[in-house]
Amino acid sequence: MKVPPCFRSNVAAMSLVVMALISISTAQKSQAALLYYEGFDYSVGSLSSQNGGVGFDNAWGTAGSGGSVNVQSGSLSYGTLVASGGKAYLSPSGTGGATITRNLDSSLNTGTIYLSFLTNLDDGNRYFGLALDNSGGEIFLTGKPTTYGSPGAWSLSNSANIPGSPVSSGVSISLDTTVAMVLRIDFNASGVNERIRLYVNPTLGIEPATAAVDVVSSNSFSINQIRLTSGYFVAGSPTAYGWVDEIRLGTDYASVTPVPEPSTWMLGILGLFVILGRFRVRQRA
Repeated sequence: MKVPPCFRSNVAAMSLVVMALISISTAQKSQAALLYYEGFDYSVGSLSSQNGGVGFDNAWGTAGSGGSVNVQSGSLSYGTLVASGGKAYLSPSGTGGATITRNLDSSLNTGTIYLSFLTNLDDGNRYFGLALDNSGGEIFLTGKPTTYGSPGAWSLSNSANIPGSPVSSGVSISLDTTVAMVLRIDFNASGVNERIRLYVNPTLGIEPATAAVDVVSSNSFSINQIRLTSGYFVAGSPTAYGWVDEIRLGTDYASVTPVPEPSTWMLGILGLFVILGRFRVRQRA
């Protein structure tokens, strides 16, 4: 059967569209703004000395005598957020709490950065969450500050760097409930110090217009380390146990809140089927 010229031209046009879609997809991936990623894709057991993930300068440190930080199977989940590997569980057993650190491969102190992670408080009222540090010195903690009598609310805390610390997000902590945290830090936003925004359980892929916390730091700072931490029982405040997972640090919101995208190839194939369908209709006419 001779193929009409109009069909050949339609197929050629669709081929160009498919090629363009592939080029756009490839360009987007090559320009990915994700700098660091930790999905805890390790064997079940201690997190100490594990060395996976992307962008880090070294392996996870040693949890020390203040408790354990262990990898458990299965990821925490939040909506359609892309997740892989396992998750970290913090279990304090000494007066120093459970703490483990990992160095970035360079210091971050210019431009805008985003950090996201999933967390879930299993039990307790002591501090718990992910801290940003500079060579072992805490800049601030994102998570749960120490409170007495109730779990409280997800917050930013550090009396030296966060004015009015702890600054509550207004989102109450519910035990055994996974939440998504996204930080935005604009360095030198005020000409001297840093503007810090915290989104709790935000939409994925598109940055919300309003943050749950929006503060300017008391001091300028530089980040070169992340730390998972939870506190042991003290002064009637029970030990904090919980999970942290899917840590991402990048230069835009979408890179730290990734969602599955439709396959470029599937879009192209769908287009070809549309052309074939129209060609068959014309044959019957």
